[in-house]
Amino acid sequence: MGRAGGPRRQTWATGLSRGLRAALTSIRRAAGETLRGIDRMLLRAEQALRRIPTRLRRLPALLRRHPAPARRAVYAGIALVGAVTAVLLLRGLAVQFHWDLGRSPALVLLHQPPDADRAPLYPDMPFGPPAPRQRPPTPPPAGEPPRLAIVIDDIGHNQSAPRRFLALGLPLTFSILPGLPYTASAARQVSQARRDFIIHLPMEPEGYPQVDPGPLPLLLGQSEDATVERLREIMSELPGAFGASNHMGSAYTLDREKMALVQALLAERNLVFLNSMTVNTAVPRAVARSGHFPFLERDVFLDNVRSVPAITRELHHALRVARRRGQAVAIGHPYPQTLRALRDTFPALAGGVELVSLSALRRPYDSAPAPNPEPQRVAATVPHAPSPARP
Repeated sequence: MGRAGGPRRQTWATGLSRGLRAALTSIRRAAGETLRGIDRMLLRAEQALRRIPTRLRRLPALLRRHPAPARRAVYAGIALVGAVTAVLLLRGLAVQFHWDLGRSPALVLLHQPPDADRAPLYPDMPFGPPAPRQRPPTPPPAGEPPRLAIVIDDIGHNQSAPRRFLALGLPLTFSILPGLPYTASAARQVSQARRDFIIHLPMEPEGYPQVDPGPLPLLLGQSEDATVERLREIMSELPGAFGASNHMGSAYTLDREKMALVQALLAERNLVFLNSMTVNTAVPRAVARSGHFPFLERDVFLDNVRSVPAITRELHHALRVARRRGQAVAIGHPYPQTLRALRDTFPALAGGVELVSLSALRRPYDSAPAPNPEPQRVAATVPHAPSPARP
């Protein structure tokens, strides 16, 4: 048995050795062909580079032979190539050094990571809403930490979105759209969880009717009576709301007369108006100041770029605003990336800022005191720690 097994093991080892030698030979052959291909490519590139000076010397003469429109087209092409090169260089620097280009409407698309959803949040504003006007700091009373309220917009399209965000256990505020299949269901879920909700009022955007704000919109062409009736219909669908915010409304919120009517009707029921700032306008703030109406304003959009690192950066920004001014309002949407950022990264970022419901914030221009926020607050503060490095 021992003598018979020896030759069999030797034959098996010999076969394995021959197989390995054949594989190595194939690899060497393939590598040689690849290197020869690279050499040919480099040779062609070198020949093309040598021809460039000659062709550049001929360019003025060729341009002189062509009429003026052709010359302008050539110059425009050269300028376009230069512009594209500059944009690509800027994008590379932004990625390398983690520059936050999302603040600039002209550059917001340059900094979207590969997994970002490129659909705009607001169809009437392709580059996303602008940042609100800078306001002077309003430090909190002595002994109180800075406060941040996070509003989740566009609730009412399905039942799962409010359930997922309520499961986080954070004192979020939900902005519910009227007239949708799950509007009433979402309001019940939020109320049963003892969280704030506000009405997300559809308002006429620029580009209407091609840009559709959804069911039950407030339109510039409506009479005063029609506006009052529409608002009463919406508020009767969502009883128990703490306030209202504008959904779209880049045209409507610029009209002082319309906004004065809407904000006065809300104030009659002691409902706060939250300006979502879909367009950079001071009209709602001026109306609130002159009428002493309950009013708040959005400071930060969290998920204009739908990726967890980008949303985490915006959370950092919202916390900085809250520390500087004493309080801040951030708006997000029921996206999976927003849910992950709030669940996985926000608790570690708080840094001494208290996350509260919208009803716990101080309201400028409001003659009535804010409701007691204690049932809506969560002791979510942690000792202040330096912010982690950008992702």
